[in-house]
This record gives sequence, structure tokens and C-alpha cells, in this order.
Amino acid sequence: MMKLFNFILCSIILCSVSIVHASYTMTELEGTALDVPDTINTVVWENTDTSYPNDDDKQTVAIGFPFQFDNTIYNNVTIFTNGILKFGAIERMHRDYTNEALATDEGNRFIAVYWDDLVDDASSSVTYGVLGSSPNRKFVANWTNVRAYSNNLRYDFQVVLYENGDIRYRYNNNTSNGQSATIGLEIDDSDFVEYSYNSVSVEVSFDLLFRNQLLALPAPLLQYRLDEVSWDGSIGEVVDSSLNSLHGRSFLGANTANLSPALGSNIGTCNYGEFDGNNDYVEILDDALLDFSNNFSVGVWIKINSIPTSGLKTILSKDENFE
Repeated sequence: MMKLFNFILCSIILCSVSIVHASYTMTELEGTALDVPDTINTVVWENTDTSYPNDDDKQTVAIGFPFQFDNTIYNNVTIFTNGILKFGAIERMHRDYTNEALATDEGNRFIAVYWDDLVDDASSSVTYGVLGSSPNRKFVANWTNVRAYSNNLRYDFQVVLYENGDIRYRYNNNTSNGQSATIGLEIDDSDFVEYSYNSVSVEVSFDLLFRNQLLALPAPLLQYRLDEVSWDGSIGEVVDSSLNSLHGRSFLGANTANLSPALGSNIGTCNYGEFDGNNDYVEILDDALLDFSNNFSVGVWIKINSIPTSGLKTILSKDENFE
């Protein structure tokens, strides 16, 4: 049973939290300008363990902040000439100049911004750096005017690691269109996102954003917007907008209103639930989905007019489970 007292309530969301193996979602977004680090560092290729220095080469650099890839925090990342960022063990993947479809057995835990056989020559540069301040820092790596070994075309592209775990790919000329590259990321052979493989797929007009689902909010178990026109005590009148149909019912006069904007002035507001602080409430019938054995979170938007001087002050409760 959920009892709410003497306040205006615009919404309530309840989510259960569990730990699972990560997968990433990918979204195409409108193209944005390249990020420019506060200090730009030029990659110094190691020129070891490679038959083609400045070609199939690498350098490990500091990210500048803890970055979570999949379920692991990293402070360093390895930049490859061939359009890849690699976390953890190198697995000699920098020598794999022939790109492959994902999943590949050439390595795990990598970001394929533009995996192709690329050369950093006298007319190009590969740079990196950090910009911003905690908790909104960004690690930026740029491949600028790098040459494709097979056809001598020149490519510009960028990858950004956000402190919140997001990853963004940008392509700064339409020559880097994906025709001879692998674009995506891979955690292991069972967990990967392939955007494209050897196909014209990317351009300046849009970015690719990858989001770690371990760091995203879980889908709500229940969500009440409390924006119905009115309540009258009917079963199911307080609508759960999640997919679980845990609809509620008002008791003892709880109702919705919209006469006093919750934000004041002329900003306005949606409808909201209004509770008099005496004995009215909204009740949801018990359901096994609400029997939690691990952590959960509750999010609400409320405007409190007055607080009772005594008694139990409850926003949400479930007998013998949580309050």
C-alpha cells in the first residue's frame, strides 16, 4: 500500500537494481562539432612489436579519469594506428591490419572507431587529450588525415570517452564512410555491437553514441504520472505507465488537480496527485514484482505544503517489505 501525505505529487518511479553482464546500445544522433582537448598530445608510436612502425603500431596512454568499459574500470587505454582503442591486454591486436566482422577472434575489449589498415605518415596525426572537469570529463582521440594503406584515401575521425561511460564516434569527412572499415565495439565474442563492416555507412551529418547498459537506469517496475483528469475510487484509475500494469486506486478523497502550478509563476505543470495529509492515499494491490530481494530505488517529484508533527511520515510503503 502506498500512502502519501499533505503534498502535491507529480510522479513516482520504482526500479529494481541487479548486476548483469553489460551490453551496449547504439544510437545515431545528429552530428556535433569535434571536441577539442584542453591539452592536445600527439601519440608517440612505440615502434616495437611491429613490422611497420607508425602503421601497425600502438601507444598506451592515461585516460585522465576512471572509465568503465563493460563492468571494469580502466585508467589507461591503448591507441592503435588502425582506428582502435583497446582496453586491458593488447593481444597483439595492433598487428591485425586486416579488419574483420564482429565478433572477431583477434581480440576482446576494444572500440573499433574505424578499424582499417591505416598509416600515420608525415601528412597526418593521431592525438589525444582530456577536457572538462569532474564529473563531466571527456577523453578525446583524433585520427586526422590518416592514410588508408590500400587506396591512399585520407580519413578524419574522432572517439570520445565520457566520464559517465558513454562513447561517441564522429566522422569529420565523408571519405571516411566505412567502405573498407569495421565500426562497432566488442567486449567478447558473445557481447558486441557491429554497426557496419566494409560498407558505406557513416558520414559527417550524424554521430554514433554507445551506452553501457550497466550504467543506465533500469526499466521501471512501476511508474505513476498521476496526470489523470480525476480519481473517484475506481479500480485501476491510477495508471501505471510501465509495462507491468500495476494500476492503483485512490481512497478517502485523494484526487488529481492542476489549479496551482507545482513550479509557480506561469511555468505551469502537468496534472498532479493532491493529498490532504489526513488519511487519503493511493493503494496498489500486492504483486510478486514488488517483493524485492536486492536493492531498489524510488524517484518522486513532490511539493510539500506541510509536514505532520507526529506519526509515520510515509511516501511509499509495503507491509513487511519496505517503507
